[in-house]
Parts: sequence; structure tokens; C-alpha cells
Amino acid sequence: MAEFTNELMKWLGGGHSPWHTVDMAAHWLTERGFEPLALNRPFSVHRGGRYFVENGTFLAAVTVGQKDVIRIAAAHTDWPCMRIKPQPELISGGCCRLSVEPYGGAILNTWLDRPLGLAGVVLLRTADPMQPERRLISWDEPVMVIPNVAIHMNREVNKGVPYKANVDMLLHQVFDTMLSFAARVIGGEMPDNDETTRWAFACRRLFWPMPRA
Repeated sequence: MAEFTNELMKWLGGGHSPWHTVDMAAHWLTERGFEPLALNRPFSVHRGGRYFVENGTFLAAVTVGQKDVIRIAAAHTDWPCMRIKPQPELISGGCCRLSVEPYGGAILNTWLDRPLGLAGVVLLRTADPMQPERRLISWDEPVMVIPNVAIHMNREVNKGVPYKANVDMLLHQVFDTMLSFAARVIGGEMPDNDETTRWAFACRRLFWPMPRA
């Protein structure tokens, strides 16, 4: 189990963008004997061979078996995010802003008022205009932020999401987790009273544990 967990964490840590994810997958396949095929020239395959093609954000791998049977497994390499538009610079008041657009079904308010990194790909000019150089980029440290606007510019900001329902659900989850943790790890009988008493007991046992011999 630890091996699979470490492999998953490696992909989560390295797949900063769809470009990075496909690049990691291409290296992973190459290390396991898959042969890359170019999309801009003819190629041939044979039974028993293992191949893959990729174009930056798309990758397809195939193992040619000995029988005429097709088995397909698929996954997507993209996810909801904020994408920087072409020619995004907006300079005013001594500040440089970047114009972005939401991609996919993002929960937009989770992107606001938090430090954000930047990852993707840049294309550099070469002697052949049809073959630009592709370089992956990634800044793990925070380099930008999408600020919320002041409430007098968006009076309806607190009316679009039932925050009370979210808070109540979260508190119940935290409450149940704390009770379970206090009972299993710290020990002691849980009082069979109302929720307020049980909540106070869990907090007291977690944050001010009883002295032990």
C-alpha cells in the first residue's frame, strides 16, 4: 500500500499542469519499454510492440497483443483551473495584471484571496517556425493572487451560497471526528448527554488531556 501511496504522491506533486502530467507519463512509459511515435511522419507497429504518442496535453499508449482484441482504459489530464489568456498583460497604475479565464467546472470562490502558483508551457521561436521549442515552467512559490472585491462592489456576495449549511455540515463532521479520536486515542468514557456537553468533553480531552502517570 505504501508503494502505491508514494507513487500517487509523486504524480500529485509533479503534475502541476496537463503539460507536466503528460510529460511525466511519457517518461514513465519510456522507462517501461514503450517506444514514442512521431505524429508528423509515418510509422509502423508490430505485434508485441509497445508504443505511445503525445502532443503536449494528450497522450495515447498502446500495447499490440497477439490476438485481435481491443481493451481501452482512458483518463483525462486536465482539471478545473484559471488559465492565462494569450497576451494577458494589463498594465495600469504601476501594476501589471494578467487576464485569466476559468477552465472547467471550477468552484470560483476557492480561488480568491489565496496565494497562487503558476505552471504550464511556453513556446520559444526557433529557426523552423513550424517547430517551436517547448519548455515546461512551474513556480511552486506564490507569485500572484486573485483578490476579492470590496463588499460594497458586490452586495450579493454572501447570498449565492448557503454558507450556514456548509458550516453546520463541517462542524458536525469535525465534532464526530473529535469524539471518535478522543474515545479511541485518548481514552475515557464519553458522556451520554446533549451534543454541547459531548463537544465540550471532546475539546477538553483533546486540548487539555488528563495527566498520565
